[in-house]
Amino acid sequence: MELMSSMYKKSPLLEDFLLLLMPIILSMPMIVNAHETKAEGQWQQQFKQVLKTKLKQFNDTPNSNKLIIASGNKTFYEGSKFSSSQHWLGLYCSNWHCKWIPAKLKVKQESIWVGEGKYDAGYEEVKGQLLTFETKEPQFTTGVVMWVLKKPNSPKWLQEATVKTYYATSSLVSDDDNKNHTFEQQFKDDKGEIKKIVPQKLLTPSVDVAANETFLQLVQGEKKQFFLSSLSIEAERECQPADVNTANNYLFWAGDMDHDGKTDYLINFSANGDNVHLYLSGVAKQDETVALTGVFDAKNCANSVR
Repeated sequence: MELMSSMYKKSPLLEDFLLLLMPIILSMPMIVNAHETKAEGQWQQQFKQVLKTKLKQFNDTPNSNKLIIASGNKTFYEGSKFSSSQHWLGLYCSNWHCKWIPAKLKVKQESIWVGEGKYDAGYEEVKGQLLTFETKEPQFTTGVVMWVLKKPNSPKWLQEATVKTYYATSSLVSDDDNKNHTFEQQFKDDKGEIKKIVPQKLLTPSVDVAANETFLQLVQGEKKQFFLSSLSIEAERECQPADVNTANNYLFWAGDMDHDGKTDYLINFSANGDNVHLYLSGVAKQDETVALTGVFDAKNCANSVR
């Protein structure tokens, strides 16, 4: 551990090697306890930093494959990224039957107050946007798991049509599918191949509970990969954490969205469903199963008051 820790500090190019090694170490059900050595703690922090760095690079770097996505409705978004438009599509799901439906977005400048009470320390105004989506048939709005902006250069598959779906949040996981109650999500694709997402909690030698993050590991056959965020990210915002101990709704959707015959994923990292990632297989690199293609992070706390 000490050797690897020193190597990583000297050569940041070993980031990818670290990510490849972590699934091997975490492949067995395990929790790293708080009595780990200092070197082990540093190594875990480096692993977390690698994921955060890759996520920041995605957010900061222009990319032709990047999609503008959103989740939920009448959601407060901290920032000014969005503008009103009629060129949106919603991924509407009823049970495991999903399709793209036309939608429009109305944006209103708004502020919320964040904190426990108006006169408490730390209570502050946050400026942003209220995002309201509408569909031609209002009853469909509540069944939309994700919204995507359709632009002139959007991929051809992003159009009004049915979407091959293997899992959707509108469908309940049966006891047979989750008989071990491990909070893993497991399903089969149209070829009968098993896809599994396994939560892995890393406990670091820290009194800060928020540091003990739960990461999601995608397992497809012999290939394993971590998604680029953690379920406890909301803890840093003093919000209710989307922890697997309170809800196992981190998988919003899975299917073949980009028509390449492989599985794509929509992952939820927050208790409110306002921090989601879209991972597509069609743009993945050789050492990846899927690649991050869209991020919606509203930064909207559960205890916020309009």
